[in-house]
Amino acid sequence: MHLLAYSSASSDNEEPKTLPIWLVNPETQVASELASSDIPSLNLTPYSTADVVSVGCSLSLRGLPLALVNCILDSAGVWVHHQMDTREVVEGWAPMEREYVRMTIPVDAYPSVHVSVCRALTIECVSHDQGWATDMPESNSTYFGCNSWVEFDVLDATGALMWPRACMCRNFRAHASYRRHILHITDSALLDRLTPGCHVIVYLRALVPGWSNHAKYGRVRVQYACALNDSFNVEQCPKLASTSVEWTP
Repeated sequence: MHLLAYSSASSDNEEPKTLPIWLVNPETQVASELASSDIPSLNLTPYSTADVVSVGCSLSLRGLPLALVNCILDSAGVWVHHQMDTREVVEGWAPMEREYVRMTIPVDAYPSVHVSVCRALTIECVSHDQGWATDMPESNSTYFGCNSWVEFDVLDATGALMWPRACMCRNFRAHASYRRHILHITDSALLDRLTPGCHVIVYLRALVPGWSNHAKYGRVRVQYACALNDSFNVEQCPKLASTSVEWTP
């Protein structure tokens, strides 16, 4: 594998997070451009545990019972958000298998808050292939037959494989411009395994001579539903708000 890697705020003066989002279908691996009006449907608001407590306090101070407060928090998508990202620019040629982003699920210990279930895993990568392909020209500018892609797996806290390697997205075939792909996973079969200490790892891949993978941004984020537990006391709300500490990667 021939590999070039370096750090850069922007390899081509284009901020990765301003690019259009191409949402990957988990079944077909084909991506469709997401309209800006549809982005809120993914519910990617980065709430901290402190935010959950703050909203919970606001509801409790209105006299709502704890069970209803917790139901509202979950239904409204006020979920704790953890993430890890990278702006490392990587350019690699086949055969290529290179770890790009690794996120270790943190232990989010916070008084009066119980982390219940994982609601979403979102994997993002801004990448492209070598920009040309002479074989199967009819597949150029599609997601079919591209030998440059991104994949992920999940390891437990001991490093043992707990979710096998799977494709996150294919690069858009024979296309030299960066695309911002997002895979949004809500399947409980995977999410139920995302417990503190496990690792979600993203890899850059390329296969077949002449193919390459170029990436300039990657991110893994998880969102967990939280509930205020029985030790929560509405009279503590002002104190909880003043001692809140937001988790940052």
